[in-house]
Amino acid sequence: MKSGLDLYRQNRLLTDDWRTLEAEVFRRVVFSLRQGHEAGGVELTKAIADARILWTAVRDLVSDDSNQLPPDLRQAIASLARALLVEMDKPLPDIDVGFLISATTNVAEGLEGKS
Repeated sequence: MKSGLDLYRQNRLLTDDWRTLEAEVFRRVVFSLRQGHEAGGVELTKAIADARILWTAVRDLVSDDSNQLPPDLRQAIASLARALLVEMDKPLPDIDVGFLISATTNVAEGLEGKS
């Protein structure tokens, strides 16, 4: 079985539309969060772990000085990522999963040009 990173690399080679591919990554995390929110327990824990990986990567990428995004946008995205990571640091029953879903959905829609 291929790892998520291998699949991402493979899909990245199949499309020139990077934003669509990136939106799909966010959409998959949203799907996982929704499923985990309904199921609870281990499934929610896994979904939050996936969301943490995504948002940690986003925070790190926009904090990199070589990032090509405008500085104000980079700062706004980094601020959102930090807020979501703080939310995910709470005990599982206290995490506002709706907030995580909403913010991640909004970013996916922005990447798709729907916002």
